[in-house]
Amino acid sequence: MAWYKPNKNNDRGYNVDGSVNFRLSEYIEAFQDNNDKRAKLPNADKVSQIIERLKHGWNYTIEIIVAYDDSINTGLIVEGISHALALYYLKLDKPELLQELLKINSDVKLCQMNSNQCRDIFSYDFAKIASTSSTTS
Repeated sequence: MAWYKPNKNNDRGYNVDGSVNFRLSEYIEAFQDNNDKRAKLPNADKVSQIIERLKHGWNYTIEIIVAYDDSINTGLIVEGISHALALYYLKLDKPELLQELLKINSDVKLCQMNSNQCRDIFSYDFAKIASTSSTTS
C-alpha cells in the first residue's frame, strides 16, 4: 500500500528513514489486534467508518487502483486504499456477508496498471519498495 509504517521515532513517510510500506495483510492484522495498535495506524478511524458503512451496503462504485511495476514484479495500491482495507477486513471477518453484499450492491472495480515505469510514475509511493526490492532480489 502507499501508506507507511512508523519508524522507531513514530515518524512515517516515503522520505523517513526506517519507515516502510504497509502490506495490506499487515495493516489488517494490526487493525484486528487491539485498540492500542489500531490507534497508531494511519486512517484507522476512516477505515472503521467504511467497514461499518459497507456492512449495510453501498450505492456507489468502489474503485481500487493498483500500479504494478513489471520490472520488479511488485504491485502497490495507489488509490482506494481505505476501501480495499475495508473489503479485505470483511473478507476475513465476515466472508459470507461480503459475498452477499458483492452480489446486491454497486460495482467494485479494480484497475491495474502494468508497466515497467510505475516506479517512476509513482516514485514517492514506490520509494521504499524499489529500494528494498533491489536489495532482496
